[in-house]
Amino acid sequence: MKKFFENLAVGVSIPITYLNAFSGIISFVWLGIIGNWFLVISGIAAIFISHFLLGFAMLPALGVQVAGVKLFEKKQKFLGIVCFYLATILNMAVISFWVLYVYYYGLINIFSQSHIFPVTLWAYSVSIGPINYMASKEGSESIATLYMTFFTSVGCFFNTILISFFGWSLFDAMIVFLICMSICLNIMFYDSYYKVKL
Repeated sequence: MKKFFENLAVGVSIPITYLNAFSGIISFVWLGIIGNWFLVISGIAAIFISHFLLGFAMLPALGVQVAGVKLFEKKQKFLGIVCFYLATILNMAVISFWVLYVYYYGLINIFSQSHIFPVTLWAYSVSIGPINYMASKEGSESIATLYMTFFTSVGCFFNTILISFFGWSLFDAMIVFLICMSICLNIMFYDSYYKVKL
């Protein structure tokens, strides 16, 4: 089973890597061509401002993480893990709300139903951009950050595909996004518990 998930992760990471690299450029050029300059400008503004807003919104989770560290120092490992679990849930809630807002904002500003794919591609880029930027500041040493950015990208990938090509509503697609985040949460929890147990 572990091998299956490793192969699946490798397979999914290929389109995710290309989307992270090129979705912003493609969507902004495409939206400019079809004349939706409102989303182009608001997307650029959101990418520059949002990492400050997201960082502020994640401060409560940071406080819970500090409490977890203090509990670990006092040899209360189980309570420390619970704190880290709750902090991760808080961060995921912030990210999920952000993704929901960006996709909603994009979808209510569509000129034509035929423009849905460039708009969801725009939403993917605007959603992922600040999260990848904040993750880059932590470096590749933080496994938890790598997990969270990867699964956020996977969830947004499914949002884009399901809404654009399968006619799913945003709220139905967000259920799939939340499932991706739940998988991430439990992988992170298992990984932390395994390391503490060792």
